Order: sequence, then C-alpha cells, then structure tokens
Amino acid sequence: MAPVTIAQQKGSSLLELGNRSDLDTGTPSRLDIWYQNSYVELAMNVPLETLEISIPDQFIANTDTYNLPQNCRLPKCITMNTQPGQSFDPTSGGLTVVTLDYKDITYIRQMTAQAPGPPSVYTLYGNQVIVRPVPDQNYSIIWDCWQLPVISGGLNSPQVSATPLLVPLDWLEIVDMGALMRGFKSLLERDKARELQELLYGFKTPTGKQVPGYITYRQTQEQAGSPWENYGISPRKRAYTG
Repeated sequence: MAPVTIAQQKGSSLLELGNRSDLDTGTPSRLDIWYQNSYVELAMNVPLETLEISIPDQFIANTDTYNLPQNCRLPKCITMNTQPGQSFDPTSGGLTVVTLDYKDITYIRQMTAQAPGPPSVYTLYGNQVIVRPVPDQNYSIIWDCWQLPVISGGLNSPQVSATPLLVPLDWLEIVDMGALMRGFKSLLERDKARELQELLYGFKTPTGKQVPGYITYRQTQEQAGSPWENYGISPRKRAYTG
C-alpha cells in the first residue's frame, strides 16, 4: 500500500482547527509546515520499521573514514563481503560476509591505523563512520540504516504537501496530533495545545507520578516482536505452584 501524503492526511486536522481556509492557503501552507515539522520530529526520534532502508556501497582501500549515506539517520548494521571485488548477489551463493561490531571512539583510537586488513569494527563520530582495521582492499558492503525523513522538494518547499508520511498506520494519528498541537499553539489556543502535548508526551500528576503519553505506548515493530526474539535459545518458562 502506497504511503499517505500530507495532502491526503491533513483534511480532518483542518476541520479541528476551525476549517479556516487561510490555514491551508499558499504553497506551502501553514498547515503543510505544521505537518512537516510534526513528521520530522517523529521520524528523527523514533526508529520506525517504515524508515528502514538498505544501501549498497564500498569500503575503499586505505580509507578509514566515511560519510553516512544520503538520507541515513543512523546505521543499524554494516555488513561486509570479505571477498574483495565481490558484490552482494543473493543468487551467487557462497558469499563470506561479516557484520562489523560497533565500538566507541575511545576503543577505535587505541587501534593502530598502520596495519591494514579487512575491517571488523566501526564507530560513529562527527556524523561519520570510522572503521578499523583500515581497509587493505576494496570491499562491498551493505548499510542497513534508519532513514532520515525525506521532505518533497526540501524543507519548507512548495512541494511539502506531496511528502509521503512513512509511518505505520497507527502512528498517523500521532503525526496529526503533532500538527494540531503546533497549529493551536500558533493560533494562541494554548489550552488545546497543552492538552495535545500531554496526550503525546505524557504528564506528571500532582503526586509526582509520571503518566506516559501516546508516543510511549505505541509500539514499533521491533518492540512488538521482542517477546519472540531468540525463543529457541531461551524459551519463556511459566512457573507453577502446588
């Protein structure tokens, strides 16, 4: 199913804002920008399964520092074919691949850059990836990434309303609420904006208890599947009492 665009999603929110035509006039309109900013905030902070992408690339001989691929928020996994010059072809069979381990910058700095070899570890630093050992040859890799939100035409462009909202179906409501919160704030309807903020992000009761919001309760695919991870290795056991 094709993702919903801002233009297709914003109609009900316009009604909530009083059906004021001036809020949806212009390219982009104020409502388009509120949706854009709501979507950007959500996509930059929640690793949704709809924002997972895989990008083929290369490690280059004698080069240890790489820019993140375009539209990559964070590499979740870097997989390398240890056969130099061979690409990832699923029909070829017999590939020898390794998944690089993540280490912090302190660990990487303690490894020499003077002993080239097949990379086995990486770190993130300054929005770049540094690998060790320094590649001795060219190696084909796959970046499995958390994708940056892509806005049609760029931020605040006339094409904003064509932006596909790459979120699971139950998260569209949260994008709506984020846009409405921004709208009510701009229109100085602060009580409505505050109510939506509490629904989204939670609030504290007078006794100091933290009540979670919608974003906390909505599960990503990874969270929903966590009870079944490694089930064959460590099955869940139920305790019985006599």
